[in-house]
Amino acid sequence: GAARGGAHGGAHGGAHDDPEADPAVGLAPRDVIEIALDHTPGSGEDVRRGLRRALDLLRRTGPEAFREAAHELGNGSRISAADTVPFCLWVVATHLGDYERAVRVCAAAGGDTDTTAAIVGGILGVRDAPPAAWLEAREPLPDWLGA
Repeated sequence: GAARGGAHGGAHGGAHDDPEADPAVGLAPRDVIEIALDHTPGSGEDVRRGLRRALDLLRRTGPEAFREAAHELGNGSRISAADTVPFCLWVVATHLGDYERAVRVCAAAGGDTDTTAAIVGGILGVRDAPPAAWLEAREPLPDWLGA
């Protein structure tokens, strides 16, 4: 809700109670999805419904939990935010600090794998770099990018 304090809402606890803290540090899996719920407008009720279901699915563990999450939340195959965002944020929430595994889970889940992997990699990439071998194997970035 809007009554939460701090950069991402003090009700979530963790490092984001401190306005100087890196918002990607100290988040619990529930925080990731609750923060998204806090910032999803009411007009996105289908996405909000999926995010609430993603919170429930955080209890599922094990190497095949992602298959249930993809089945319940969607995997981007319907090419809509409601079919993509909840799964992506579930993957982020359940793979904090494990960039490579998170992206591989997106590929294994099927559906719109390039989109889900890009979203998950982009979010986790704020804090964690892709594996060095992946960076070495990529196409060269254009000079105009200045990277």
